[in-house]
Amino acid sequence: MREKTAQSTALAAQVREKVAQSTALSAQVREKVAQSTALSEVSIKSGHGKLRVAMIEITILKDVYRMTKKITQEYRDYVVKLVVEENRKVTELSYELGIGESSIHRWVKKYRDGKKQENGDVKYITPSELKKLEATYEKKLRDLEEENAILKKAMHIFAKNPQ
Repeated sequence: MREKTAQSTALAAQVREKVAQSTALSAQVREKVAQSTALSEVSIKSGHGKLRVAMIEITILKDVYRMTKKITQEYRDYVVKLVVEENRKVTELSYELGIGESSIHRWVKKYRDGKKQENGDVKYITPSELKKLEATYEKKLRDLEEENAILKKAMHIFAKNPQ
């Protein structure tokens, strides 16, 4: 029984020692992370080989750059034309240009709303309505051609008799 108690006491001391080592190692890791400003791999030697910490990416500088980047209206128009006229995908452009997808979607929506207001409300016409419109326009065209012919004849008559 005393042997088991002695063994458990020894094991408890070893566990305390390992906890103290891991606490010291974690403090070293925190210090290394605080010092790094870019992609880095931190590895710390311990008594049993290397304790390897995963890759740590600190993007503080990149995020600060993105937050302060001012996008001009010309550039927005260019991005919108890529989406609308060249049928580029918003997700691809967002990745390529480093602009948020929601921003591009908002610009495209604003552009399309502006186009609708310029063109007025777009009406959808059924085929029967289209035939009726064509018929009315053809009738107007015939009437105007007839009126034009009458005016030409009248002009010739008055040109011959200048009285």
